[in-house]
Amino acid sequence: MRLRLVHAAIVLTAVAASCSTEPTRPIDGLRLELELGTRAGSPGHPIGVKARVVNNGLTAVSYVIGCGAGPPIRIAFLGPGETEPFDPCRCPTPCVGPACPDLIASLERGQVVENVATFDGTRMNCDGNCSAVAGRYTVTATFQGNRFGARPITLTQTKTFDWSTR
Repeated sequence: MRLRLVHAAIVLTAVAASCSTEPTRPIDGLRLELELGTRAGSPGHPIGVKARVVNNGLTAVSYVIGCGAGPPIRIAFLGPGETEPFDPCRCPTPCVGPACPDLIASLERGQVVENVATFDGTRMNCDGNCSAVAGRYTVTATFQGNRFGARPITLTQTKTFDWSTR
């Protein structure tokens, strides 16, 4: 009887803790790293970017990849004064998504997932490509995933670099 009471107390404590309204730390053991090849660039001297997520946690993390979802880590470049990346679907022309399925992938304990990008001064707008203006740019790397039975995980890192038009 005493053993049953102890077992019941442990189960109730675990259930009460899982129902807590306090924010949990679902990113424990999951780390996003962002590296810039250089802190200043110009035409002919692009900025190389590497982002990686390392899972040092105890459990796997699932994430979506594919044509619609994009790469596991999204890298965006924000120009001077911009607060969000360019979205071609906000242009007046119709936005057609890719015709391939997204997939759920798993980042197991001890595994790493990476993405790389290069900023060469070419920007997109609704009229096509244009040249970047001089100034301070922000590069943002974002990873979104999920641990089984936990809240969604979003990791974001930002760094800045200077761009010259000369």
